[in-house]
Amino acid sequence: MQNAGGSIIFAPKLTEPPAFCYNNIMKFIHRALPNSHQSFFLFGPRGTGKSTLILERNKDALWIDFLDPEVERAYLAHPEYLKQILQNKHNIKTIVIDEVQKVPAVLSVVHMLIEKNKNLQFI
Repeated sequence: MQNAGGSIIFAPKLTEPPAFCYNNIMKFIHRALPNSHQSFFLFGPRGTGKSTLILERNKDALWIDFLDPEVERAYLAHPEYLKQILQNKHNIKTIVIDEVQKVPAVLSVVHMLIEKNKNLQFI
């Protein structure tokens, strides 16, 4: 950008977005996320608040976090463990699987569970 004198002006690099930008972005994300009980994937760069946002909106959800090495190993060995858990928790309607890419075989179980019970929501 040039000022009236013709010299070039550089805007300082922002290390954090101004609060009004953050608030507007968060409002957009809240509007863009499905409010229905449909299952969906949420993709985005690390550290952008995806898990925080989902947790904020789904406080009663069953949370499975594959960042926990013990949980990851259990599901890598037996992805069907998810089915067993849900058979014992009849009141659970929403299941959040964080870092699902670490255990791709669990997606076959998720698909089967969605087909059997349309009232379940997986995120």
